[in-house]
Amino acid sequence: MNVAESWHEFLINVAYAKDYQVYFLVAGGVGGLPPKNPILEQILPSLLFVKSLTILDAGLEEVLVARHVSLRAMGYRDDLNGRIKAAGDLGIIPDSELLHDARRARNDVAHEFSNISTWGELETAISNIQEALAAMGLVGPRPNYKVAGGKTRASAEELTDPKAIFGLKCHVSVLDEAGKEWGEIKWIVNIYGTGGRG
Repeated sequence: MNVAESWHEFLINVAYAKDYQVYFLVAGGVGGLPPKNPILEQILPSLLFVKSLTILDAGLEEVLVARHVSLRAMGYRDDLNGRIKAAGDLGIIPDSELLHDARRARNDVAHEFSNISTWGELETAISNIQEALAAMGLVGPRPNYKVAGGKTRASAEELTDPKAIFGLKCHVSVLDEAGKEWGEIKWIVNIYGTGGRG
């Protein structure tokens, strides 16, 4: 998977993660979306923040190698910090300091147990990384995704537990502005009689 594909897949996962409440609504919730889960609200943006910088690093490395840039010759270490500095010095990226801010925040999240990222901080990092990857010619415009879900009755053959009396086929999809589906997660909800699974 190249950098463009990795970034596209990452943005799809961000859409899923930000709208994780849709899962509970599709799986049987009533009365609208449930309250946000405070555990997921802390964990998800932090994990995605770290992932976003990993993709940035891969993009910088790809472009610098293609341009035969020697980090050592420029006095920089072969790491994300060095790659951001080199790309900034060479004018490959528009604002290296914004990427350094994201890098430092990533380090805090990765190495300090008490540090977390918020959805707002993640969005800022994504916007800055998107701009850098686009400036390097690795990605196009950022798509605007939304998450939708639904369910239908499952057939007897689709049930995952023979003790279930019927089931629901559930799905959550990521769609672009034109309605094209870019990702889908599917699962079966087994429904049991009064005796339950026993």
